[in-house]
Amino acid sequence: MLSYLLLSIATALIGWYVSKEKGRNTTLGFLLGFFFNLMGVLVVAIMPSKIDHNQFSLKKKVLNKNTAKHTIVRKYSTEIYKKRFF
Repeated sequence: MLSYLLLSIATALIGWYVSKEKGRNTTLGFLLGFFFNLMGVLVVAIMPSKIDHNQFSLKKKVLNKNTAKHTIVRKYSTEIYKKRFF
């Protein structure tokens, strides 16, 4: 009984983490992982992501010739830019 509870808690945390990474409701991921164990984690993993990963780009800023700083920059489409700033 204790091992089943530990398995449920472990899969609930995995479901929570996967939901967070996909931009989904973390409570739903936690509950699916807790009550349905591996099947619930599989359902959360199959759900489409709400985060558009294409809106981020990696820019390299050279500090000197030996080091470089990488920053993640959000790209805005022109429509979003116009709505926000004009």
